[in-house]
Amino acid sequence: MEMVVGHFTIKTHKFEMDDELMQLQKLLQLIATQLRENIYYKGYITSQFALQYLVQNTFVLNSNFIIKSYNSHSEKSLNLEPDFLQNLKFENILSVRSKNLWEMITEEIISNRFFCKKIQL
Repeated sequence: MEMVVGHFTIKTHKFEMDDELMQLQKLLQLIATQLRENIYYKGYITSQFALQYLVQNTFVLNSNFIIKSYNSHSEKSLNLEPDFLQNLKFENILSVRSKNLWEMITEEIISNRFFCKKIQL
């Protein structure tokens, strides 16, 4: 099961096992070693330590893109003081790269009043 999720380092404890179980253990270690070398070398799977953890923040904006409400994790994930986000223009909390994407999306939001989309900013 560890190999399925990308953990190719298998550490097993040596107990008194029968020969078949010991052979199976050695075979699994060999397979894990080969998978780790081949898959990491070709770049198909990144190391488990290189994973990025994404936080989903939810904001409710008015027609002028002013923050009127947000989920409870937003202040913590953005490392902001309580109530700092309330009545703040949404673009003020975005990075420069995200602002460019946000500008393109605002046009779509204005033209479609039922706009709903998940966006990574």
